Amino acid sequence: MVHALDEVVNGSITSRERVEAPGRAYLSEFRRHMIIEETAILPVAAKLLSDDDWAEINAAIQHIDDPLFGENAEERYAALRRQIV
Repeated sequence: MVHALDEVVNGSITSRERVEAPGRAYLSEFRRHMIIEETAILPVAAKLLSDDDWAEINAAIQHIDDPLFGENAEERYAALRRQIV
């Protein structure tokens, strides 16, 4: 999947099927992962972690730029957006 998207971002022409099928599989797995996080992992974390624990976690990840909504997201996806349009 990543290879197929890299090709599109880098200007290669590829078939829709080459990108669509792995993309759908990725989205399905991603949704399943999110459901597990929201229904199993995060509720347990909310019960077990203290305010100090959350503050430590936030401090540890503060420097990490969100790949979808962070400062560099626009640059990262600009080429892909141009290809789609």
